[in-house]
Amino acid sequence: MLIIFGVGHKTYNNRSFRDATYCFHCHNTSRWLLSKITTWFSLFFIPVIPVKTAYGELCPICKQGKKLSRVEYESKVNQTD
Repeated sequence: MLIIFGVGHKTYNNRSFRDATYCFHCHNTSRWLLSKITTWFSLFFIPVIPVKTAYGELCPICKQGKKLSRVEYESKVNQTD
């Protein structure tokens, strides 16, 4: 059977903060990442329609962090530009 559609292809858009941030999980200070993860509906393995978008900020060392709302993400992106 041939599957011609699916959901699950993800694209990642990462940006780093200008200032270093302390991580309470791994106790390191580094430039954290702002992350935007988009899940796509694909047709013949080609991403066509975005299904879900998640935003967050995370420590680049231990990959721990927190989820952000779209508004929080966009305000932090504007601070880094």
